[in-house]
Amino acid sequence: MRSKRPAFALPAALLAALLFCTPGVTRAQRVADEKPFALVLSAGGGWSRYLMPLPMNAEVTRGGPMTSLRLMWHPDHRLRVGLESGWTSFYSYTLTDVETGFGSTDARLSLSAVPMLLVFSMQVWHGVELFGGAGAYLVNSHTDSFGTVVDVDELSQGWMFAAAWSVPLSQRFFASAELSWYGATQFEDAVLALQVRLGWRVIEW
Repeated sequence: MRSKRPAFALPAALLAALLFCTPGVTRAQRVADEKPFALVLSAGGGWSRYLMPLPMNAEVTRGGPMTSLRLMWHPDHRLRVGLESGWTSFYSYTLTDVETGFGSTDARLSLSAVPMLLVFSMQVWHGVELFGGAGAYLVNSHTDSFGTVVDVDELSQGWMFAAAWSVPLSQRFFASAELSWYGATQFEDAVLALQVRLGWRVIEW
């Protein structure tokens, strides 16, 4: 079990700046050439890098693979809303020849999380979109020692910010590169992730 560190507050000011303090052209509530309403599903995968300091002497692997799934509603103005989930690794480390009352053992611990977020986004330039969201993370601590595996799940508040650049592949499909910042506040865990995404305009009207 990790020692609990003080939670840090959701950076609400940054979220507001992300969505509303972009250049004046992006604050217009309606797009000049109005697009149809759409539900847009996108899936991404990439690599994450754990950003926070860790008070331990072990050699730590900071980050690893991550995936995400996002469903967004695109109305006829720039502010969009949706839901995001997925999975991301935070960090892992291995301790060798740990002396305990039962003898010496190797121990491995890894930390990962499943985000469950309400996400807002705004297109600020042709092909460039900014995202900000808040919600919960299901944080999993996985420990393997003495041949025994222990998994502990804890719920944490959290947030995300991201910037994506997209290119159309066809009328309904697109690909994008995205830089994402995910944070779970209970233990001050945060990762920076680089993703490649594929998107599909599932329904248009």
